[in-house]
Amino acid sequence: MKVMKERKFLLVATMTCNVFLAAQASAAQPTETDFFWEPPIVLSASRLMQPLSEAPAAVTVIDREMIEASGFIEIADLLRLVPGFQVGLSTSNSTVAATYHGQSDSLPRRMEVLVDGRSVYLSMLSVDWNDLGVALDDIDRIEVVRGPSSPIFGANAFIATVNIITRPRYSDPGWYARATVDSRGTRSGMLRNVGSMAGVDYRLSLGYDQTDGFEGRNDKKLVRSINLHGWRDLDNTDVLDFKLGFRNGPIGRGDVDVMYRPNVGSDAVESNHQQLRWTRVLGMGRDTSVQFYHQYRRLEDNATSGLLSDILSVAPGAIPVLYPGHTDEVIRTGMYDNTDERYDLEWQINDSSSDRLQWMAGAGMRLDRFKSLILLGQQDFVEDRSGRIFANAAYHLDDRWLLNAGGMLEHGDTLDKQFSWRLALNYLLSPNHTLRGSFTRSIRKNGLLGEHGALGLYFSNGDPIDVFGYSPGGIEPEVMHAWELGWLSHWFNHKMTLDVKAFREEILREITAFPGLAPEPYPTGALVIANGGGVNITGLEGQLQYRPAPGTLAALQFSLANAEDRFDPASTGQASREGRTPHKTISLLLAHTFDNDIQLSMGYYHVDKMRWEGPGEVALGKPPVPAYDRVDVRVAKKLRWPGQDILLELIAQNIGNDAYAEFRADNQFETRYFLRASAQFR
Repeated sequence: MKVMKERKFLLVATMTCNVFLAAQASAAQPTETDFFWEPPIVLSASRLMQPLSEAPAAVTVIDREMIEASGFIEIADLLRLVPGFQVGLSTSNSTVAATYHGQSDSLPRRMEVLVDGRSVYLSMLSVDWNDLGVALDDIDRIEVVRGPSSPIFGANAFIATVNIITRPRYSDPGWYARATVDSRGTRSGMLRNVGSMAGVDYRLSLGYDQTDGFEGRNDKKLVRSINLHGWRDLDNTDVLDFKLGFRNGPIGRGDVDVMYRPNVGSDAVESNHQQLRWTRVLGMGRDTSVQFYHQYRRLEDNATSGLLSDILSVAPGAIPVLYPGHTDEVIRTGMYDNTDERYDLEWQINDSSSDRLQWMAGAGMRLDRFKSLILLGQQDFVEDRSGRIFANAAYHLDDRWLLNAGGMLEHGDTLDKQFSWRLALNYLLSPNHTLRGSFTRSIRKNGLLGEHGALGLYFSNGDPIDVFGYSPGGIEPEVMHAWELGWLSHWFNHKMTLDVKAFREEILREITAFPGLAPEPYPTGALVIANGGGVNITGLEGQLQYRPAPGTLAALQFSLANAEDRFDPASTGQASREGRTPHKTISLLLAHTFDNDIQLSMGYYHVDKMRWEGPGEVALGKPPVPAYDRVDVRVAKKLRWPGQDILLELIAQNIGNDAYAEFRADNQFETRYFLRASAQFR
């Protein structure tokens, strides 16, 4: 083990030296960026277009250069480049668990994820990273708000917000093709065309992704997708922007810990989305927009556990005695057999016509619907009708002081009127140094599954046989009080940026499961969903980026965090939450493009031990996942020919290291090799 660590250190040190020696040679002469530097503009911190120095929260921007240099194949993996984030393939239906500051199980449900303004947070209670409706190749940048954003994006943006922004309208014209294969059965491809037809500018993408997943685990997946993004200018002031997407394919169930769940078979997944946005320019610095979207997701899981008499080890004739009015029948255990649907309408107005005041306001309505016999104990849809009004403003008190304020009022079937708000004050120490202090009250409502859940075994007519988890409904929303003190600075003619923040997050009324007695007619012994004590998380995190010349990048991200229970585990019987936040996470990305169009990049990732607590992990008392270190290396060569650019990439993940545990001990991530080739035809 000591030898392996020394080899890893030497690899990191060698790569670092090579990159910076090459960077110094490239940066010897002043470049155009030295004279025409523009500050990064973000949209996600307050729904206002602001430079990072004026944003009311810490924001990490993962741009196209970082996406390509990372060599990542999956979108969720890009969050490893964000301070304080953890990513792992979970046990539940091969879903990806991605969270900020830990405190999660196999279905993270405290973080909002948006794709061009469309929330992909399911009404069920989480985000399916396999079903975002966007390809990695079509992403322009990802803005990650590291902190609570309920005042900006609503009750599900509890701890953080990930805003995925796709490529601009006129970028990458022509045909594009990409193919990827790897040492673990990955076979994926993409075909894209960008052009114009009948006055409509469009981006059409076809995708195919297949992978075998972890060794010894049924987590194979096959995803077929089609996505269309179009734009049409109605006149000089009005633009229509529309998106359509469809995706289907089987996904291996993956889990073995949940009672009555065999580790065989797969689920048939089908989803689609439609999005329409109308924007009108009202004048200099003023515009308004209306957005509507619909999304539908159906999982078909026809798993069964055989006859009820076999499950209970009784004679078939005993079933009418034990359950009057019923005869022996095959019992379905398709936990992932469900339907999730959303309709959302939102209006927004923006005004930045004043030199001192920038503001926006809006309102929206939403209908969420969810249906599942196994999870809800009923055949019909349960629904959540909700409404929201919101506003944010940035006001320059003088040349140095900037006040950011915003809030959102929400009300719905699963949430009584709740107001979340944020107040931030930015102080410009000098043109290159800004201090920021903020306080945020954030909320998270119970999802439809958490509000109506009744997980169990049922007869075909819906009568219960046994219930494992139950929600009485009417659960109070979680509340977070978050304090943040940040420092943003630029060095060396803006080639280096340092963003550091100290924070304290207090999670109150945490929604969790307690051993208890479910009411009639449910059998006793079910876990009952209710409000618990919560946790306090205090720490320091930041990121340091150095870009001395185009094609050269060094990005260091770190987080130091400490979690403390807001309750006494011994007297309450609740499991401690302290081990669910890793004390330290570190990531480092280095990249350099040489004169011969060869790019060399390396990523290093460390996460301290932590506990991802899914239902099986709690029931079996599994230990925390040990700390791990991972090194990825990418070598790429670009071939430039008339009318086309060819990019060849060799990617090695977790190179020079033993397999490490991801999410759980038997998810062993070994060394993996990928070969990726893409071609852009102009």
